Amino acid sequence: MWSWNIIGLVGLLLFTGSLVLFIVLVLPQSEPPKLLDAPGMPTRDDRPTPKEPALTVTNQDAGVRFFIGAVRTDRASWVVVYTDDAPEPLGAFFFPQYDGIQSGGGVLWRSLQSGGHYRAALHEDDGDMSFHAENDPPLMDEAGRPVQAEFSVR
Repeated sequence: MWSWNIIGLVGLLLFTGSLVLFIVLVLPQSEPPKLLDAPGMPTRDDRPTPKEPALTVTNQDAGVRFFIGAVRTDRASWVVVYTDDAPEPLGAFFFPQYDGIQSGGGVLWRSLQSGGHYRAALHEDDGDMSFHAENDPPLMDEAGRPVQAEFSVR
């Protein structure tokens, strides 16, 4: 009698296991889980569109040398470097009209100090190919915010 019970139990386990495998492997799966944006990262709505101006600057070394990772704009523009707390620029770098992504850099008018926090902002050139804060306005994104990047100095 025990042998028939064991045989029945094994059969039931095989049937149940086969049913689970069929459900998992053969039946259509539901939609895969969606990945969530990480905290602090731009959401899909905040990411720039291909034609929207953009600026990327990484942390810099102290001194007068400055590197711009990427500038995307469809018009002649300036990348202007500022300290966090002063409106006077430390330097400005010209990028001629280009429908794509550029990078570059050069020498600042005044040096970056170790431990300092700075920002670089994208300004539109008024056509004279020289930077004047009063004539070359900041470029804005589609939401009306200035296109800028914050960075620190090591």
